[in-house]
Amino acid sequence: MAKTQPAAVAVTTQAISELIEPPTYRAPAQAVALRRANLTAQVAGAVAQTLVEVGDAVKQGQPLAQLDDWEIQLQARQAEAAVAVLRAQLQLADQQLARAKQLKAKGQASAELLDQRVSERRVTAARIDEGLAALRSARERLRKMTLRAPFDGVITARMAQAGAWAAPGEPQFELVDPTALELTAELESGRLALLRSGRALRFESGGQTYAVTLRAVTPLQDAATRAQSVRLRFDGAAPVAGASGVLTWEADAPHLPARLLTRRDGTLGVFLQSGEQARFHALPQAEEGRMARIPDALLNEHVIIRGREALHDGAAITLSNDS
Repeated sequence: MAKTQPAAVAVTTQAISELIEPPTYRAPAQAVALRRANLTAQVAGAVAQTLVEVGDAVKQGQPLAQLDDWEIQLQARQAEAAVAVLRAQLQLADQQLARAKQLKAKGQASAELLDQRVSERRVTAARIDEGLAALRSARERLRKMTLRAPFDGVITARMAQAGAWAAPGEPQFELVDPTALELTAELESGRLALLRSGRALRFESGGQTYAVTLRAVTPLQDAATRAQSVRLRFDGAAPVAGASGVLTWEADAPHLPARLLTRRDGTLGVFLQSGEQARFHALPQAEEGRMARIPDALLNEHVIIRGREALHDGAAITLSNDS
């Protein structure tokens, strides 16, 4: 007696190329300022006047605060006066040396007198050099009594107070350049590999979306989290410094929705239409509940959607008209 063949299973199919979706990955991220400085006084002094407030935009070199500099101004004026006196003395020493040379040539002055005039002239010139050094030192200290912006930016904090003592190393202002921003995020190795090959990188924050491009990956892994820091450039518009949000990106390879995966013999895969038969194609890298990467070779195949629960590899199928 002939063995009865199993009835063909009614199924519906759809082209894989119509079903693929790019999976989106997400990671916490924050916009950070590339140029952010705590500005300190280089010399000690009492704050005579503050010239900016929080929120003020400043230009490079713009004065931010003035320390009390009357004593240093006095020192500078004294050094200037001392140099002027020494220059007058040097002029006299030049005249006396020239006169001694003339007298020596006529035999009316001794060699000792000429040597004395030469020595006096050298001593006076050396004292001028010493005086000029003191003057330069006083002027440099005077320059440091004015705290200036090292770059264009916005004042985000002001610690300086008129009448307060400013010691070297103590922050007086915080300055941030709002136009030089990058995005930073921490990613473990698996996600890092996906980011490197990903596309459509975006930063979502405060209801806004900003395009970004991967710039660098730091070659240091956190011992506790096994994550590495990544830096991304903003392509065009950028949020404010310090904005927190989510870095998102899409995989560069085609993926099928997790709902189309079927497990057979402990392996996830998809059933494909092969003429009037169902062919099970295993996807060893697929994970339960997650989108699965599809090899490019399957993009022109048709995947079985309805009816796959009852199928096995090689099962007879018939196409159903049901949608």
